[in-house]
Amino acid sequence: HYRDKNKIDYAFIQSSEQVLKDYAVSSFPIFYFLNENREIVKIIRGYSEGKTDKEINSIINEMIKEHV
Repeated sequence: HYRDKNKIDYAFIQSSEQVLKDYAVSSFPIFYFLNENREIVKIIRGYSEGKTDKEINSIINEMIKEHV
């Protein structure tokens, strides 16, 4: 599991039919990054080993910096 492998301790939304409709998911995998108001601030579509991991970490670190 990606979350366990990378020791991520923040919330993941598990997909359900309603979540897919609410966020207009059209491809898998898809990563949505939401702010504290549940507004989408960044979307990553697809996965490329290494590249996507770095992009996810970069986005999360930037979001943390903005709220410290």
